[in-house]
This record gives sequence, structure tokens and C-alpha cells, in this order.
Amino acid sequence: MKNLLKKYFLFISLITICSCEGFFDDQVVDVSLENARPKLVVEALINWEKGTTGNNQTIRLSKSAPFFNTSDSPLVSGANIRIENSTGDKFEFTENNEGLYVTTNFKPKLKETYTLIIDVEGEEIRATETLIPIPIIENVRQDKIEIFGEEIPTINFTFQDTPDEENFFFFEYFPNFQPQKDTDFADDEFQDGNEIEYEFSSEYEIPGSDEEIREFKAGDIIDFALFGISEQFYEYFNIINEQSDPEVGPFSLAPAEAKGNCINITNPENRPLGYFRLSEVSREKYTYQ
Repeated sequence: MKNLLKKYFLFISLITICSCEGFFDDQVVDVSLENARPKLVVEALINWEKGTTGNNQTIRLSKSAPFFNTSDSPLVSGANIRIENSTGDKFEFTENNEGLYVTTNFKPKLKETYTLIIDVEGEEIRATETLIPIPIIENVRQDKIEIFGEEIPTINFTFQDTPDEENFFFFEYFPNFQPQKDTDFADDEFQDGNEIEYEFSSEYEIPGSDEEIREFKAGDIIDFALFGISEQFYEYFNIINEQSDPEVGPFSLAPAEAKGNCINITNPENRPLGYFRLSEVSREKYTYQ
């Protein structure tokens, strides 16, 4: 299937949506082309999956690499990391592998405000964020849509939007036939308080083919998840999406700088990359029939 169908996503309920591929496989995108001084990259993605305690959490620290450097980004060891809530409870993270810091006693609470504090290389990094709730995924079904006379297999799921408030969503889905997750993000601007249905099709190109899409078929297993996110993270990810879009032309307006919520208290000029996000998560698994 050609480019015309490569990026087909649809919100039946007219939810505002943008698309991005491959971002939230727990990684942060650095789109700078300059061989600038490496910056600290903070990947503090705190997820509380429904039905779990949420006690086990991981934070990853690394350094940005020059754009044309093909080696992996160097990991950062020796940091002291903790998260504090609004009542002063402290959750310490310890390094169990290079650049990976874990805790087993985090206590998630919806709509609670948390502060991330990192002491690394003589500098203090801070970020503040709220743990955002999410509705449960209520229904999953498969369907087909017709585009230019061709039927495209899809998967649909629904959830009930919380009324009388602005809500922002992050979607993650991972068919078992492709090597990485796909992601989308959206808000409820036109669907406040309504049931929202999200429909997606496969966009995985068969390796070695002429951009042929490997569509869903019987036996495929698709893991997908719905995350609650803050408006600030929604705007941040929107900029990341624009900067990483390969179809943006050379004469397009320059995108805004993607600044995360991490601040260098010691040296404000040396602002880190990345983000501190806290999300409640609803997950489902579906086997295509």
C-alpha cells in the first residue's frame, strides 16, 4: 500500500488528534542537528497502570549525542534522585544499572502534585507535575473502513470522557508483528463528556517492500494503552511531533523549541532535555479475528 495510506488514523468522534511514530518507547527525541555540548536527558515517565500498586518505577538518565553520531547516547551514573509529593513524602531512586534508577515504594495518588529532584554532576535539576487520571477502555472491536475502494482492517476502542474539564490523552499501541510501539496524542476539545471512539489501522511497512503496509490479520495480537497527560505535556509532545515530521518542507516556519519541564536550578543556562510525566494508564490486549 502506498504513501496515501501510510499514515491513516481516524477519530470517529472528531477528537482533535496529531500523529507521531516511535516516540514513547520510553525514549526522548532530540532533533537538534548541531554538534552542541551534550545535555542531560531526563526520562522520568511515571506510569500507574490501573489495577496495580504503581510502586515500581524507573527513571533513565543519559546525555544527548550529536545528530550524526551513530553510537548510543551515553548513560549517566552517580546521580541522586528522589520524588516528593505535596505532603513531603520522599521516594528515593537507586541506580541498579548504568543510567537506570529504580524505586519499589512509590505511592501514586491521582491529581497529586509531585516534584522530581535530581542531583547530578554538581547541579540540581527539578521538575513539577501532576498525576493525571484516565478513564478505562470500555470496549474493543475490529472493523474495516473503505478508502478509494479498498477495505482497510482497523481496531476501535472507546472510553468515556470526564465532563466539564479539559482532558488530554496519549495513546500507545504495539502490534506483535512490528519492532516498536506507535503513539498518538489528542484532546477532548469537541467531545467534552462524550463517549470517544478511537480507530486505528496498521502503518507498518513490510521490510524490503515498496512501502507496502502489513495490515492486521487473524491471529495478530495488539497491545494498546491510554494515558492521562497534562496540557503542558500535550503541548511539549506536539512540538516534538512537528520537529520530527519528515514531511515538513524546507520553507515551513521554524518550529518552536521543545522545552520540557525540567529546570536546572544550579545553572539555568544548562537546561536539560526530556520530561517528568505522571500518568494513570488503562491497558488492553486484543487478538485480531
